[in-house]
Amino acid sequence: MGLFDLFKPIWMRYENEYGLKGSKFEKKAIRAVEKITDQSLLASIARKSPHLNVCIKAAEKLTDQSVLADIAKDHKYDDVCATAAEKLTDQKLLVKVAYHASHKSAVSKAASKINDYDVLGYVYEKYRNDEYFSPADCARCRLKELIDKVTDHSVLSKITKNSRYDIICEIANNKLHSICIDKGDQSTIADIALHGTNKELRYKAIKKLTDQSVLADIAKNDSDYYVRREALKHITNPAFLHLKCDADMHEWTSYAICKKKCTICGICWYDHDYQQKSSNVSGISGDERVNESYQCCNCGHLAYVTSGYWNDSDTRELGIIEKLK
Repeated sequence: MGLFDLFKPIWMRYENEYGLKGSKFEKKAIRAVEKITDQSLLASIARKSPHLNVCIKAAEKLTDQSVLADIAKDHKYDDVCATAAEKLTDQKLLVKVAYHASHKSAVSKAASKINDYDVLGYVYEKYRNDEYFSPADCARCRLKELIDKVTDHSVLSKITKNSRYDIICEIANNKLHSICIDKGDQSTIADIALHGTNKELRYKAIKKLTDQSVLADIAKNDSDYYVRREALKHITNPAFLHLKCDADMHEWTSYAICKKKCTICGICWYDHDYQQKSSNVSGISGDERVNESYQCCNCGHLAYVTSGYWNDSDTRELGIIEKLK
């Protein structure tokens, strides 16, 4: 610290050119800022203090929206920009920050409050390829939050047709489809279940779908494993129940101790609940064997598993017993 620094306010003193957290003046400076109420002085401190946390503390106490917007747009510290942007409520100033802020954190904070669809669409398109902490994620969430509040079919249709940003059209269209599903329009539900691009909506449509042949079609032919499984859960028509078994989604019932039977295809499986009882290693170097014992908690069946270089053995009763008539 130079001689002239002794004559500076505490929030302007620093030990090195970076003014990093941990400077011996920082805590004193924060305590001093906590007592200040003068907005112009707080603005000066937020802009000029070399200490990150002092700038944040000053920004937290600011109330002037224009000053907050200026700080949010171009402060040297990312966290100060985010703090200032978080305090903004004026829509015009939030839009300016979204368009012109130099730090992504400020853009994200602004996007989470903006009500203008087109501005949010712009933010999404600009940052959509960013991998981490992207403002695009905040813009998408905000768009979904705003569009989810719209319930008028005609308004949603207008948004879908007239928006210049694909993300807005996509979210509005998903909302339209969701409304149609809730209304129980089976033709639309079937179309969404078969051809929809939004997996969440497809699941919702499948749960509402009553046409068993369409469910069977999805279960057999859809390219998405999880969509096929969801369709299988809702098949009740005996003519299509075999599809569940083909996909190993048997409907089991117990028919003996530790044995279960599929009520659809009749296949029987063991159903032991084995717990390991012991484990040890035997043999000589190069020919070690791992010996494990298991016992079923339900019927007491004792089984042994041996694994080694030359051979393995497993006496547990697992898998298929037989297919009953």
